[in-house]
Amino acid sequence: MPRLSPEELHATRIAKKKEWEATTKRRQQQQEEAERQKVRLEQLVSASDALYDEMDKLTKKAPAMTISQLSLERVNKIIRAVKEFLVQEKDDFVEELVEFVPAGDMPEYRDVTLVLSQIKAGLDRFGEKYQKYWRTLGIY
Repeated sequence: MPRLSPEELHATRIAKKKEWEATTKRRQQQQEEAERQKVRLEQLVSASDALYDEMDKLTKKAPAMTISQLSLERVNKIIRAVKEFLVQEKDDFVEELVEFVPAGDMPEYRDVTLVLSQIKAGLDRFGEKYQKYWRTLGIY
């Protein structure tokens, strides 16, 4: 192998340094994105768990009663947020969830509880899927 000239050696070192910097920047961006993803997951899990717990209590008392307008708005907000968060996951069960339409009769507690349990399960699947990846990045 022929020896490199000082200029060629310098150019090679600069190219390697740029490649290393690009790799470092890409890893840092992946780390930041994973951290944002994990924080968002924790927010959605917390909000959906709280809403599910309340709806479950009410379902046990009066399963056929309809929910209030405020409850409907909260449930629809969770559905939208989870679907948006999991859009890249191709989770059939989450993809088929639809918001409750406030026109006409309000949904019953038991229907809302069913949807919230599907949301919780979808978030659990997502968390389990990425747990190992987050550990390798040191954010779990």
